[in-house]
Amino acid sequence: MASGCRPEHREIEGLGGQENVSFLTNIQDHRKIRENLDKVKNVTIIGANLIGLETAATIRTEYPHINVHVIDENETLALDDKLGREVTDAILE
Repeated sequence: MASGCRPEHREIEGLGGQENVSFLTNIQDHRKIRENLDKVKNVTIIGANLIGLETAATIRTEYPHINVHVIDENETLALDDKLGREVTDAILE
């Protein structure tokens, strides 16, 4: 639960208004993403934060036919300090 905080949405040229771009901020977003996972072969998650990595791990487990790619603008993952590199490496494999 993240009471009182709002997720950061990056402005990335070309992504605005695209049908195949989703944000994960509420239950409606979750449902939309779930509906589309049966129709795709590839998913790219932007941001290797806790939500992004958990989403990647869940998709890989529940939809093994989907290639999941996680990209992040940072050279080192913020979670490495908290979880350890071996944990984030296992999630990203």
